[in-house]
Amino acid sequence: KLQEKGLTKTILEELEKLYKEAKKEKKQDELIKIILYQVKYESMITEDSHAKVIKRIRQEIKEMPEPGASILSSILGNFLWQYYQYNRYTISQRSETIEVDDLDINTWDLNTLITKTADHYRASLKSPEILKKTKIDAYDLILTQGNSRDIRPTLYDFITHLALEFFSSEESSLIQPAYKFELRDPILFGSPGDFAAATITTRDTASFKYQALLLLQDLTAFHLADKDPTALIHCDLERLKFVRRHGVEMEVDGLYIKALSSLEEQYRDYPASGQVGYEMASFYNEQGNKYHPFTNKELKGAKAKAH
Repeated sequence: KLQEKGLTKTILEELEKLYKEAKKEKKQDELIKIILYQVKYESMITEDSHAKVIKRIRQEIKEMPEPGASILSSILGNFLWQYYQYNRYTISQRSETIEVDDLDINTWDLNTLITKTADHYRASLKSPEILKKTKIDAYDLILTQGNSRDIRPTLYDFITHLALEFFSSEESSLIQPAYKFELRDPILFGSPGDFAAATITTRDTASFKYQALLLLQDLTAFHLADKDPTALIHCDLERLKFVRRHGVEMEVDGLYIKALSSLEEQYRDYPASGQVGYEMASFYNEQGNKYHPFTNKELKGAKAKAH
């Protein structure tokens, strides 16, 4: 009702009271939710709101213990990446600058923005053991779950997948080093256990694809011993699709469908294996759509396998 009357300042005054109370009682989930509302309403009445959001959340990260600091780091990374999504053309036109105002996002060139976004996502995973021990339902108040808790059972799962969305994005890889990391090793299509145990090395350790693979590897290792393999299966499907999308110098389609078949067989007694079957059907349907009697004879019958 206060918002309808346009009394933004009054809302902020009430939020400040709630903020102090939540901070005193050390209720992290409530505190983070209040902070998000505060920066939302402050941006309505102040100029240069992006700079104020960045400054405020950075300060809260310094003061907040884990796992709250990791959540806020992830939120800030997402805030910066969304800014890029909405302003990609303007940002792409900015020339690279030697001196950058750390708070003025309007001066950041593409390299600066992507680098800072990556830094915040990495910071969100600096305390993995704490995140792995924190069940996701402890933060239901602030985290929107787009899927079952069986798929993202811990705060580590939730935050890691947000980081993966960034590091595996084609747009985040717009800044490339001189030596480019490429996915060439067939072990990347291996079983969950083989993939988790694999040694992945490169000179290009700054590569986002490389970092995405390491995150997928750690997620896989984390869930290998789960009694319920739902989270592992979904993580593995994400890994296999990622490697298929970016793999080079190997027969990616053959390795991909072979890996899916093995995964389905390994976990055929669990409900989540149905998702593997779905991905296999999608693959064969995709192949069937490519069939041509003169140019792709080998794909004849692929559609039939999809059913």
